[in-house]
Amino acid sequence: MEGCSCTTVMITLLFCICFSVSINSVSAAGDILKANQIVRDGSTIVSSGGHFEFGFVSVGSSRNRYVGIWYKKISVKTVVWIANRETPLNTTSGLLQLSSNGSLVILDASDHVVWSSNSSTSVKRLVLQLLDSGNLVVRDETDSAPDNYLWQSFDFPGNTHLPGAKLGWNLKTGLERYLTSWKSDDDPSSICRSKCKQFLPRARSSKNYMSAMTRNSPESFVVILAISPLVTIRNALDPIISSDGTVHLGFLMPGNLKSLKNMPVNYNQPILTSNSEARAIPR
Repeated sequence: MEGCSCTTVMITLLFCICFSVSINSVSAAGDILKANQIVRDGSTIVSSGGHFEFGFVSVGSSRNRYVGIWYKKISVKTVVWIANRETPLNTTSGLLQLSSNGSLVILDASDHVVWSSNSSTSVKRLVLQLLDSGNLVVRDETDSAPDNYLWQSFDFPGNTHLPGAKLGWNLKTGLERYLTSWKSDDDPSSICRSKCKQFLPRARSSKNYMSAMTRNSPESFVVILAISPLVTIRNALDPIISSDGTVHLGFLMPGNLKSLKNMPVNYNQPILTSNSEARAIPR
């Protein structure tokens, strides 16, 4: 009887452990991750319309693992955003979790934090959602209004600007959104890291600026998006000033994906089109 009871207890404990893991892990279905759920390497989150996918990924010929977003319906995997671009994992044992305080964290096999969004909130019912725009957002489960997002990947772009995202400054919070090129197709780390920011306040006609905005007249701005001194994207436009105090550049036009990777760089002509995403790519 004692042996039977011990066996029963062990089976029950094993079942509970397996059940606990299953309810806190995410399968390949769904676009939402709830607080304290995890995404393991090999599992993904897919936007509701199936346009984008989010999970662990390798780029180029590298075996390093990153947490990123890519196009779901394009046969050649095209990554548009990476969280841990400076701190890759070297195994497939990593996991991603939305913590109860609102931070998105990536952990290695030893449960060490590899990357964190460093966001914090007192909201109790948190969810992480991948939108069909390619934006990854943390929000209140009962509030899907864009103005109330607690954190979003669109605020921290990499080398790709997607339609609907903004580039520029929030005059109230001081948030700066700008593009930074990958070092190479195999290495998504920033090509200039902290040195890029020193270019921000020095907006002039030079092409050696990471991201700059200059006033040509009281009515207009010139926005320069550049990876000094590798590539420059230029566009002149009237200022877009939102009610929340954001001065930004935004491309809202729908269209087919058009990579700028193989286009020649011309510092005198704009190379953005209404059908393209903007991507900062070194020559």
